[in-house]
Amino acid sequence: MTLAVTREGDSLMAQPTGQRKVELLPTSETVFSPRAIRAEITFVRDAEGRVTHLIFNQGGRQQTAKKVK
Repeated sequence: MTLAVTREGDSLMAQPTGQRKVELLPTSETVFSPRAIRAEITFVRDAEGRVTHLIFNQGGRQQTAKKVK
């Protein structure tokens, strides 16, 4: 699965492969929750502050996804 994360105006959006795009609502500087979905996305940064990967939590399962672009 690929999770495309994009910025649309002031909103951060996420779209998993084959699914609809949803808005990500911030709960902290690096943690976001998709609107209307019980999940959490944590963006992980390196020492320079660049996002290197994310951790997707849903239903007790954690998946790590590296940044590809």
